[in-house]
Amino acid sequence: MPSIESRMLEPLRRCGRVRVTCHLLHQRRIDNPRSGETGDLDPSNYDVLASYAGQRETPPDLRDSAAYRAIRQHGDRWGGDGGSLHNALLQLHALESAWDRVRMDASDVIVYLRPDLLYHDSLDPGIVRHVARHPSVCALPGWQWHRGCNDRFAVCGPRAAEVYATRAHLIEEWCRGHRGPFEPEALLAFALRRGNVHVVAMPLRASRVRLGGRVHDERFTGRCLESPGVRLRLWQARLAYTLLRFERS
Repeated sequence: MPSIESRMLEPLRRCGRVRVTCHLLHQRRIDNPRSGETGDLDPSNYDVLASYAGQRETPPDLRDSAAYRAIRQHGDRWGGDGGSLHNALLQLHALESAWDRVRMDASDVIVYLRPDLLYHDSLDPGIVRHVARHPSVCALPGWQWHRGCNDRFAVCGPRAAEVYATRAHLIEEWCRGHRGPFEPEALLAFALRRGNVHVVAMPLRASRVRLGGRVHDERFTGRCLESPGVRLRLWQARLAYTLLRFERS
């Protein structure tokens, strides 16, 4: 939380009035063989967000949903019994629930932040001001674009914010047009293209924080080894950021 305050919220407050809201999935324990996390969660994790408006929700069971059935039919890249796929749907559910809380606020900029990340760099106010002038711009991290776009956090104009937050509604459509296992990054790329959202790739870095405070070792590289289409979109998004900085100089 200190990194969110100092590196994200403070730069935003220098640009204008800021309202913070959150939608949290209230869990008491985590059992994730893929990430190597097993154990009880410290209840005080939720206390650091108590001063912000928001909601805690017991994680719903989405295994009977049409979206879950669709992605299960495509296989599970992560293996196991579909637990990671269900977690991906829970994240999208929380994201859309947060959007439902702010979509009537007529905000110029909407910033989506995961609370389980340690942010290493300060948000560039120039990005915020650029997005405020362009409702269809979405600024994403410019690293780890695996089969799509990095979906860790985003700075969005109002129209882009809705596309970003409601992409779960496109899961069945994505499944009908793609082969191979479901990829959250690929769904995001699909939604942004379908919504005619202009993407800017920021060099802002953040690391996942695992159970017990262990910081995951990330590779903050813009290099992309995926399909030519993904490499081209990443190059275009990074170029957009370079041109933005050039225009301000």
